Amino acid sequence: MNLFSTFKTLILLVIFTCFSIYPCFAQPKYDKKEYFTNIINSFNQSSDKDKIVEMACDSAVRHQISSEDNEEMLLYFLKYAHKNDSKISYKLYLALGIQYMYNELGTDLSIEYFFKALQTKEINNDLYCLAKAQVNMAQMFYKVDDFNETKKYLLKSEQYNDLFMTNKRWITNFYNTLAMSFFKTNGYEKSEKYYQKALQNAIVEKDTIWIGLINGNLGTLYYKQKKYLQALKLLEMDINISRRFKKEENAIISLVDIINIHIEQNELEKAKEKLEEGIILLSKLDKKIDNLRAFFLLYDCASLFYKTKKQYQKALEYSEMKEITIKEYENLFKNKNLEKLKFQYQHKNELLELDELTKQNQNQQTYLYLVISILLIFILLAAIIFQKYIVNRKNTNLLMIQKQKITAQTQILSKQNMKIKLQNDNLQTLNQIKNKLFSLISHDLRSPLISLKGILTLLNSDNLSLEEMKMMAPLLNNNVDKTLKLTEDLLFWGKSQLEGVILQTQKININEFIKDKVKKLNFLDKIKKLDIKAKLDQKAKNVSADENMLQAIIRNLINNAIKFSNEEDSITISTQLSEDGKFVICCISDTGVGISAENVEKIFKGTIFTTKGTKGEKGTGFGMLLCKDFVSLNGGKIWVESALGKGSNFYFTIPV
Repeated sequence: MNLFSTFKTLILLVIFTCFSIYPCFAQPKYDKKEYFTNIINSFNQSSDKDKIVEMACDSAVRHQISSEDNEEMLLYFLKYAHKNDSKISYKLYLALGIQYMYNELGTDLSIEYFFKALQTKEINNDLYCLAKAQVNMAQMFYKVDDFNETKKYLLKSEQYNDLFMTNKRWITNFYNTLAMSFFKTNGYEKSEKYYQKALQNAIVEKDTIWIGLINGNLGTLYYKQKKYLQALKLLEMDINISRRFKKEENAIISLVDIINIHIEQNELEKAKEKLEEGIILLSKLDKKIDNLRAFFLLYDCASLFYKTKKQYQKALEYSEMKEITIKEYENLFKNKNLEKLKFQYQHKNELLELDELTKQNQNQQTYLYLVISILLIFILLAAIIFQKYIVNRKNTNLLMIQKQKITAQTQILSKQNMKIKLQNDNLQTLNQIKNKLFSLISHDLRSPLISLKGILTLLNSDNLSLEEMKMMAPLLNNNVDKTLKLTEDLLFWGKSQLEGVILQTQKININEFIKDKVKKLNFLDKIKKLDIKAKLDQKAKNVSADENMLQAIIRNLINNAIKFSNEEDSITISTQLSEDGKFVICCISDTGVGISAENVEKIFKGTIFTTKGTKGEKGTGFGMLLCKDFVSLNGGKIWVESALGKGSNFYFTIPV
């Protein structure tokens, strides 16, 4: 393909892409309702749309506007904000939250919008809106009885109260709500503190209704704290103010507390007087859902009063009236929930439309960025292709020559690197074998030398008779021969490691091996007074193994058992044929100090570590790894079962 053909293809591809994407830029149409058409038209014709949205939000936030018209307008503005990625979205969320806060059907939606407002980062630069959102969020949580969340949001916003000093009723309501939240969570001390703040603010403003309400709340608090005199005074004040302003429900709630106080103090005549006053007030109330709490509380209080007077028939009547009230409330609540579901369903449809518009806007932006990116990529590719075409014509031959030279040099360097790597691997292998050999010599020579030292200690002591010393002489000679043979074996093993492992497998009677070893260890009865015995299965005597390696395995495991056994402990060496008959299972069991779970995990995992024996015996920590190496070379497995203070069982298998 020549240069002209390449450009022709690119141009056709760009044209096709543009025509394919163009339909995605079609703008959605909105159905505008008549009652806010004029506002929307003004908004659409304005050059500063954000300013109009901001003014509408401020009006809703400051004046607590709540209407269906206002909801439609705010949702329309929210669509605009989402579509244009407006920075004032948080004000719309706050305004909509307030819109639904004053609509009892929109509690969940109100919390949702306040939460969205607080999640928007721009709100942190608008302290007034931030405080409004936090306080309103707290009020919504109070409505749903989540008092801990109420306290959290109110305490967060307390630092911004100076912004609302011109609105004293706001401050009074703020501290009253905070006090009630602490009261509901048994924080009586803080509850009283915030009630007093709210009351002082209401007194300064001469707000009689709030003065009565807060006194009633304080009275209830003192009643709960058994401060009856203070409670009665404040509750009476609330009743007088509530009756003056025809707030019978508040008056009844305070009357209920007063009746309960008189009942608890056994002042039944006073309680009866207040109960009759409450029943008269109750007759003035309709059974609306907001008033049913007063009915319920007074009926419950009346039932308690007559039960205290032992007039059980009257108590039962009021108890039944209370139950009827509960059912009426439940029916009203069900109807209200049904209305709430209808309302939320309608709103969800509006939110779906809003989400769809947001997605369309995002898709349009994505498609736009895609077109621009494709055009830039095509231009860039064309420039690169053209440049490469020119450069390749001039430098192709030169690059090929340089490539051949580099290839030749790379091959030479590769061969040299392979030689160096091979030499390095050989050196590392030799070094590892050297270290392993030194460790083996150190480990396997130590044990027999310790045995010799033990025999010599016995010979030098005054505890042996001449006859016993003569009996020990052959044993001493035998141990010297054994040490010499062990040294030769280790040197032979080291040589085989340096030249490669040579396994010399032969048929061996493992039971005879073990018997011979136990016989030669009898002298230990006089050092640690150990009971060393063999428990051998005659069916499991013949194995196929390297003799030197098998000796090293058994020697290391028995010496290890001796090392970690106390005086008068027992060591048992046993053999058993496996279930499939292919292996002999050998077990060296002791009743010594045992091994911790942590060290059991380390023993055969390649970790070299050592601990002192019961007589302070030292080791290199290599013995167990040596056993594992030799067992594996002979086609078997090795493992341990142990616990601190309960001894140890070391098992290994050797093929038959």
